[in-house]
Amino acid sequence: MYKSRYLDWADKISFCISLNLPIIPLIYQGVYSQEIVARCTLGQSLFCSDQIREGCVITPICEQEHWRIGRKILKSINVDYLLRKKATEFH
Repeated sequence: MYKSRYLDWADKISFCISLNLPIIPLIYQGVYSQEIVARCTLGQSLFCSDQIREGCVITPICEQEHWRIGRKILKSINVDYLLRKKATEFH
């Protein structure tokens, strides 16, 4: 969020680059489908290959509001991550 508003994807990337802030990896950009979300949710972490990926965040290229849920941003959580042993946090 910058100046009380969420930034569109391209503006967010430019903002982070201008301040030398780290940017999360982009797993997929394109048309939404449940199959693609499932594929992006599973697997190993992109930060540490010996850990399970927590999941993925789904956002639109241009910020949008939905009448019922507010800001359109969703998270798909990997079921293997939820079921792992010795978890230290709870969703």
